[in-house]
Amino acid sequence: MGLLTIDPLFKALGAGPDILPYIREYMQIWYFGIVFLVVPMVGNSAIRAAGNTLTPSLIMTLSAGTNILLDPLLINGELGFPRLELQGAALATVIARAVSLVAALLVLRFKEKLLSSQIPTLQETLWCWRDILVVGLPAATASMVIPISIGVITSFLAFYGAVAVAGFGLASRVESLALIATMALAASMGPFVGQNWGAQHADRVQLALRQSHRFCLAWGLLMAVILGMGARSLAAFFNPDPAVVAIAAQYLWLVPISYGAAGILQVTSSALNAMGKPLPSIVMTLTQMGVCYIPLAYLGSQIAGPTGVFAAAAIANLLAGMGAYRWIRKTCRQPLKPASSPPKLSDA
Repeated sequence: MGLLTIDPLFKALGAGPDILPYIREYMQIWYFGIVFLVVPMVGNSAIRAAGNTLTPSLIMTLSAGTNILLDPLLINGELGFPRLELQGAALATVIARAVSLVAALLVLRFKEKLLSSQIPTLQETLWCWRDILVVGLPAATASMVIPISIGVITSFLAFYGAVAVAGFGLASRVESLALIATMALAASMGPFVGQNWGAQHADRVQLALRQSHRFCLAWGLLMAVILGMGARSLAAFFNPDPAVVAIAAQYLWLVPISYGAAGILQVTSSALNAMGKPLPSIVMTLTQMGVCYIPLAYLGSQIAGPTGVFAAAAIANLLAGMGAYRWIRKTCRQPLKPASSPPKLSDA
């Protein structure tokens, strides 16, 4: 599907005829590595859910290190390697993901003992599929909403030229670094909340959520101050073009004021999925992106250009964060229901 839709998809995202050949070079290789991306995601989540949060981090670090090592070799042709440029960048990423795939499978099989060589019965299979898909399908839908929405936002910015898109992309990468702490907190909340909610320890879940929300607010305030003061310097470090720096700086002045609320949304969504309540998570994500961000971004782009789009992102984060806080408080006050019992599984 990816290979057949490269041109129409990226044209819809604002790519012109001068950019499309480079996109094809990259994506025609990257799409073949999707399996190397998906399986480690599932495997690392399983390892993390078993209470081992260090190993998935090491696997991701190994993958990133492999990518960093291979990039100059395959892009620039250093140390006798062929100079492949954009194709080299894609190939380095695919190889790095393949390394993470092998590492994740080895840990699952030999350390965590979570892979079985026996085929389950039909009853076991259907029970597992049901319980996984009840949470997994809504969670997958929520995960799809965000990149689709970002694609729509990119198309809004593409109207103002490649500089606006480049500035947005640069600021988004700085943002991903600034939000690492809250993303890590949200990832760790999954196994913690799942284990304690399943054990009927709602008091521990409530305490963890209170402390996590406070951390998100404090971290968001800290990042807003740091990024607000160093927006231009940070942007110039990655791209010296003054026009790109100006767009990225606008983003880093506006959007970080909502990072605390965005962190609360991330933590709350992770907790609700762990409780087996994925519907609130997808409702919050759809509300944030579809009801708030996209309409406000369109309106803002018509009034104030890229600045209006960035203001819309901050408003959407703030509204979604407040809604998530109220929803999780209401959920935690509800009486707990005993979990359904699985069928008797085979010895494997």
